[in-house]
Amino acid sequence: MADLIELETKRLRLRQWRLVDREFFAALNSDPRVMAFFPSLLVRADSDALADRCQSIIEERGWGFWAVEIKTTQEVMREHFRWLKGEDKLSSFESSPGKLRYFCSVCGSHPVAECINQPHVIVRLATLDEDPGITPQMHIRTSHDVPWLQHEGIPTYPEWQPERK
Repeated sequence: MADLIELETKRLRLRQWRLVDREFFAALNSDPRVMAFFPSLLVRADSDALADRCQSIIEERGWGFWAVEIKTTQEVMREHFRWLKGEDKLSSFESSPGKLRYFCSVCGSHPVAECINQPHVIVRLATLDEDPGITPQMHIRTSHDVPWLQHEGIPTYPEWQPERK
């Protein structure tokens, strides 16, 4: 077994595969738009087998087809996450089956989301009090912004960025 290599930029982290990656990877592999230039769509079992192969190659060589993590949100394992204050001010709603989005009932910020069946919570880094060392790469849904909000030096999109439609 080789030493594992993980690469990190300001925006991305290339890392070894985790079990929590499989559901999203399977969704990509079964999407006709994503797989347009591949021989066929993959069913969940085939997608999991591909993830297993990628993981085994990384374990063997130390590098390979890594999982890619976008760093504007950060997944934090539930056992490492705790509220220091303000939990009593949170409201939530189920935005899709099993996914809860939490909002501050005072200011409306959206600090955390969670999928009930996942072992982590999703922390919105822009809601942190201290600088996490990550800068925004783009702003989406700017059609909903107030007129005085400035977005200098990074791309803006009225809704989703075009490649996500």
